[in-house]
Amino acid sequence: MVDEMAIQEKIEYDPATSSVWGYATLPVPVREDKVLATHGLVYMLCGVATRWKQVVAYHYTGDSFSGVDAGNVLLTIIEKCSSIGLDVVAVTTDMGSGNRSMWQYFKINSGKHGCVANIAKHPALNGKEIRFMADVPHIVKNLCGHLLKEHQIVLHPDDVSKNNLNGCAVYLKPSKELVTHQEGSVFKLAPKLRKEVIDPSHFDRMKVSNAMVIFSHSTAVALRTMVKEHGWPEHYLVTAWFIEQVNRWFDLMCSRHPVMALSKHDMTKYQEALTFLKNFMEMFSRLKIGNGHCKPSQAGVSLSTTSILELQRHLLENKKFDFVLTSRFTQDSLENFFSTIRMRNPIPTPLELKMALKIISVSQYLKVCAKGSYEVDDGAFFLADFNISKENTVPVDDTERDSLTFGKPHLTTTDSSAFFYYCGYIVSRVVKNNTTCEQCRTILTGGNNTFAGVSDFTTQKCYQTGTLVYPSDVVYNLLLTCEGCFTKAIEQCLELDDIIPTLQHTMMGAVKDINMPVCHDVKNKLIRRFCHARLQLHLSDLTRKSNKKTKDMGSKSMCAPRRQK
Repeated sequence: MVDEMAIQEKIEYDPATSSVWGYATLPVPVREDKVLATHGLVYMLCGVATRWKQVVAYHYTGDSFSGVDAGNVLLTIIEKCSSIGLDVVAVTTDMGSGNRSMWQYFKINSGKHGCVANIAKHPALNGKEIRFMADVPHIVKNLCGHLLKEHQIVLHPDDVSKNNLNGCAVYLKPSKELVTHQEGSVFKLAPKLRKEVIDPSHFDRMKVSNAMVIFSHSTAVALRTMVKEHGWPEHYLVTAWFIEQVNRWFDLMCSRHPVMALSKHDMTKYQEALTFLKNFMEMFSRLKIGNGHCKPSQAGVSLSTTSILELQRHLLENKKFDFVLTSRFTQDSLENFFSTIRMRNPIPTPLELKMALKIISVSQYLKVCAKGSYEVDDGAFFLADFNISKENTVPVDDTERDSLTFGKPHLTTTDSSAFFYYCGYIVSRVVKNNTTCEQCRTILTGGNNTFAGVSDFTTQKCYQTGTLVYPSDVVYNLLLTCEGCFTKAIEQCLELDDIIPTLQHTMMGAVKDINMPVCHDVKNKLIRRFCHARLQLHLSDLTRKSNKKTKDMGSKSMCAPRRQK
């Protein structure tokens, strides 16, 4: 994989090599003089069958670089890999102008209507082929950028009729209205969809996580729920359908677990996955985005999907893989490597980049030998344990606990749907991780007809029938009362030294009239898990609000170097 990271334009003396660093080492097109480097171009090898990564080359580049020069470096790396027994099967880059120039050097092409050319001949092995791919997370960020810029996305009429859609336009407005609707609610249908996601700063636009919040299953289900239960316009379902399509494509193209991996163990699911990828590629190539010209995201989808379809067949049939984790073909390893470099300086100097590459590359080998002659030392590199001992906490007496008030909260229909889903999560943790019996499980869980209307959201969230837990009527009312206790008591409890026990004591008193089996004390287990989960949710919300205040008062620029010498 190949990618760039920004560096400072700076000429530096390197005492280790007694030379000057800071000029571009790859020629800049149409420039014959020396040019200061603005980026570092890094080449990394990553394993497909096993997890490993290794930086093998880097160059300093200017504002642009020649695809021919970058391609020749790539060919040299592939030849050296072949000489030591490494079989390079794919090359992943983003869709920057320099990388697209390198695609042209290898005769790689992906257009809106033309045939996809994604294969280059292996430079050292006759008959071997190398597939080129565009990085899937970059594609999703690019597509999300069109929505954020209010570019119109229009589906082809054939796709509208094929999927029984009542419109053809996809836009961001439904998601914006969803953010406004659930603003101020504790329990949200799409909890990660916030204002900073749909109206991001310059740097937030670069986060794949924000793009995937917009293209998430939760967002799609939330929009469907609002249309069904709150009378939102039905053409919002077109956006919900499109979000689900992008979400499933991303999951299949970036699978990290055998559950989502491409495998022939279940031929029905395998064929469904391949059919979906082919249909998505066809649908996406016929999209009209903005002025209708072929966008980089469309070219990237066609190129990457074609390569993955061919690679999985090669690996499953010729290399006898049990399954293929498609995330191994993304640039995540290289992006994480860049993040490690940026920890010290967001925009490193040329010399800092060189030293960081060397240190990180060497430090990954500093692991304990599994076959050593001595036992592994389990000591940590800490001077002292700064955790506060529980013995030093001040206990809260029962009089102070009993002074806390409680009662059921008033939840809107939307909040109730989200809270019902949250209750199902609490019950699932108790059933899975705590000791229970059949009688306990019967009282804890209910069916999908429990609280008709409120449970519909949970039903739509299920990828497969029976995968999510529905809380029983008794549990829902119990946890609803506990939520009222938490809402009224949390501000007082935050000042105490024994928060969880105080909340538990208050909630147990509030629900003392609700009878549940005592064989495994499931009432206490439910309340304890609810307290921990609810407190974490509350503290996360406090942290987010605090960070927003700090961010609003902070500097908006990172253009200037962090330090000057």
